[in-house]
Amino acid sequence: AYILKHLIATGGSLRNGLKYYVGAANLDHDGGYADKVMAERNQLISLCLSTPANQLTLNGKNLRS
Repeated sequence: AYILKHLIATGGSLRNGLKYYVGAANLDHDGGYADKVMAERNQLISLCLSTPANQLTLNGKNLRS
């Protein structure tokens, strides 16, 4: 987590930090890596916003207990 935080600060944005992380900082593109990470991030945020905190479960078990 520290490395990614440092690379985001170095790159100036999350997307540029991900380019550094995947080793594509000096390339025109990162092969879609940042897009994949951002899509997954957005999916997780959407899931968390649509599920009440007291109803987070995994295989029928409450994750909050």
